[in-house]
Amino acid sequence: YVCGRCGQALYHSRDKWSGPCIWPSWRRGLVGAVSEAPLLSYNSYTCNVSELYCGRCDLFLGHKFDDARYHGDTHPNARWRH
Repeated sequence: YVCGRCGQALYHSRDKWSGPCIWPSWRRGLVGAVSEAPLLSYNSYTCNVSELYCGRCDLFLGHKFDDARYHGDTHPNARWRH
C-alpha cells in the first residue's frame, strides 16, 4: 500500500487485518515509511493514540491506536492498529 500523494510504500499486505471500523487496519508500517506524532488526548480514548504521516511528503494518513488485541487482532505480536 502506497501514499496517494508521492507513491512512497507505506504498508505491506501481510500486516493488514480486519479492524473494527470500515477503514483498513495494519499492524505496522514499513520501516521509515510512516512517521508519527503522539497525541496527549483523543476523544477520551483510554489507549495511546498517535497521528500518522507519510515519511516522505507528510500526508496525513490517519491514527494509530494501542488497542488491536481488544478489537480482535489475534496475531501473536498484535498491539497497534493503524
